[in-house]
Amino acid sequence: MKTMKINDNLSLQIHEGSQNYDVKIDNLTKEVFWYKSEFEPISKDTIQKMVDKLMTLNMITLIGGKNSHTKVGICIWNIDETDDLYIETYHDGGFDDVSDFNMIMKYDEFLNQ
Repeated sequence: MKTMKINDNLSLQIHEGSQNYDVKIDNLTKEVFWYKSEFEPISKDTIQKMVDKLMTLNMITLIGGKNSHTKVGICIWNIDETDDLYIETYHDGGFDDVSDFNMIMKYDEFLNQ
């Protein structure tokens, strides 16, 4: 198990090399209104802080109109054979080419932004 730091006040635990979150964000308020995680318990506040940072880094793009919501999968994992962790976002909104909005970055870079 590894500890993943989100910011100075927030850390998450990662189990067996990866951690996945499914999140729904209200496009108007930019608030998380639903989430699911393999890691329990995790607070809505913790998920919201991670989503806020990902939106600031343009790793999450709100898709659809203001009265809609955006569904995003967030995965923190080891992609290659190194010890480097990556954070990746997968957008799902029923729109064409949502894969254009999917992003990936090294987790260390995410932490240092």
